[in-house]
Amino acid sequence: TPPHSILLRYRYTPPGRNSPPEHIRILVDCGADESSPDVPPLPPADIVLVTSSSLQCAGGLAAAHRRHEAGLAGGLDPDVPIYGTAPTRIMGQMAAYDWHARACADGGTPGFGLDDVDAVFSSSRFQTLKYSQTLTVAPPSSPGDALSITPHRSSVVAGGSFYVIRRDRDDTCVVICPQYNHDRERHLDRAELHRHAATADVLVTAPGGPAAGPLGGPRAGVAPRRPARERALVERVMSALRRGGNVLIPSDCAGRSLELILLLADHWQRNRLHQTYRLAWAGTMAPNVLEYARCQLEWMAAPLGRQFDGQRGHPYALRGVTVAPTAAGAAGWSDDGEEGPAAPRGDADVPTCVLASGGSLDSGPARDLLLRWAEDADNVVILTDYQQCTARPPVPVPTGARAPSGLSVAAQLLAAWCAARDRGEEMEDVVHVDAMTVRREPLAGAELAQFEAEEGAARRAEAERAEREALLREVEESRSRLRLGEEDDDEAGPSAAAPAAKRPRFDSNLFLKFSKPLHMTFCVREEAVGLGQPDRVGLVESAGRAPDVVEDDYGIGVRPGEFANLISGIDARVVSTGRAGDAPPGAVKITDGADPAVPAADAMPGAAQTAAAEAEEDSAEAADLAEGRGIVRGRAGRPPMKVSSVVRPLEVLAEVVYVPLDGRVDGR
Repeated sequence: TPPHSILLRYRYTPPGRNSPPEHIRILVDCGADESSPDVPPLPPADIVLVTSSSLQCAGGLAAAHRRHEAGLAGGLDPDVPIYGTAPTRIMGQMAAYDWHARACADGGTPGFGLDDVDAVFSSSRFQTLKYSQTLTVAPPSSPGDALSITPHRSSVVAGGSFYVIRRDRDDTCVVICPQYNHDRERHLDRAELHRHAATADVLVTAPGGPAAGPLGGPRAGVAPRRPARERALVERVMSALRRGGNVLIPSDCAGRSLELILLLADHWQRNRLHQTYRLAWAGTMAPNVLEYARCQLEWMAAPLGRQFDGQRGHPYALRGVTVAPTAAGAAGWSDDGEEGPAAPRGDADVPTCVLASGGSLDSGPARDLLLRWAEDADNVVILTDYQQCTARPPVPVPTGARAPSGLSVAAQLLAAWCAARDRGEEMEDVVHVDAMTVRREPLAGAELAQFEAEEGAARRAEAERAEREALLREVEESRSRLRLGEEDDDEAGPSAAAPAAKRPRFDSNLFLKFSKPLHMTFCVREEAVGLGQPDRVGLVESAGRAPDVVEDDYGIGVRPGEFANLISGIDARVVSTGRAGDAPPGAVKITDGADPAVPAADAMPGAAQTAAAEAEEDSAEAADLAEGRGIVRGRAGRPPMKVSSVVRPLEVLAEVVYVPLDGRVDGR
């Protein structure tokens, strides 16, 4: 099974003589992270249960789906249902998006695409359960051997759960709880494990706390209580900010970051620190995660719901907190190191505390901030989650070069902190680590030839597709004109050959005129307005002509580009042609379909125009890298660039601190 996964086989014997035993196979979690992006083949399973939205629990679902779509053995069959809570589905999707974006930005790939993420976490595939809601799994051949599966709160992340699996025949109970927390936190209530684990026949769990990390963790015995750890974190942050330094707190995307940002935002609000220091949350999906978190108060601690119901403001309003998808937008500097337009204040040197995505410090905004802040002794790096300190996948090493460390940067820093703690000493002033950085170089040789061949094939395929669509559209228009012409012939033929029908005595127009009030009278018009006919009530004459009328299955097909909007005064003909002479008086001219409220690029100031161009270029590069090939297409005369990750030595002069706030199995 993949890391952090559990496979349960429930064996039963169907009724009947000499019936062979059968199994119900339950896969609990399908985890993968940066340390193990390649998900091993999955064993056959009938249902999948997901306990939390973290990558360690749900990060391998998309890769398993990709394996099945590729026809490889050990994939996740689309017919196998996936069960979890609603926050697990939504936040798990955000975590997968964030991992994909961080991996592709460095020229790599996590082993799946965005379509795989959408397929796995779709509402039709991922079925949501509520706490204490029972799911019954009954074998068709033996209904008496049914299993009842019930999720309960585990209190590690929002929507985190453990499962109680009970056999209805003899009330045998198995509790699957990979991670849990007995302590009540700011945004989560305590776990309900004590209500179910005491009477369970089998309890399946994993050790937690700092001593369960990949390094053995800081062997400090019983951890302090949560309020003491929170005070330690806040004191470290404020100590660094008061001396003019910056604080980096690497975290996950949509799990423990919600607890940390709530803790820091509450301290900033109570002490009114927004005018003195900057607090930011950086992550590719951070704005989306915040919006989804505001809609999930029913899954969080009761005090947060009472605060919202009492009209005292939303707990995740986060006033004064900068939420940005990049490190530059959060810290207030641009890519060239100068002050950026995303800074909430005009001074880029304001001491800043950033909660950044990329807890391993090998990718994402956390890595970018570390490379800028590591060589300043006034800065502080605070590690809060030991599970983010993972191993590093093998990195290609040039011949004769030193082999880099097999641990992520966060794991290397935590190892140095643990070693100093074991010796009873302070950490050294300089910690040498092997950091990951991005290298860009022009494509050349065979790679360039292959890339150009692939691009040419893609352009030809796109041209053929566009040509087929144009041909089908032309055929459909011809059929519509033909049908319209046949109807006209049918209407004109009988009138020319047969004598005119005798007019009936009853005139509907006279009936309508004399049977309704004056304000409701109207005259029947046979002409169609907007089909090349002059408008007799003051409307703008259409640009269409009668022979150009296109008819579809629903009647006359309307071309919006040939009409004028009477409400806004915008003439669509000017939008498409850009000729002011084609517009009626008073019409608003828009070029290339732009919003009239947004100024054109050439009308912007110099700095704003440059920022808009850079944002557009960054979006195009992100779209290129999202394909997973690690290649940025050449634009504006620049050649195609190859993006890859390389290891380089880094001296960390910043202070390194570990404060256990991972929310797993409180040490008491």
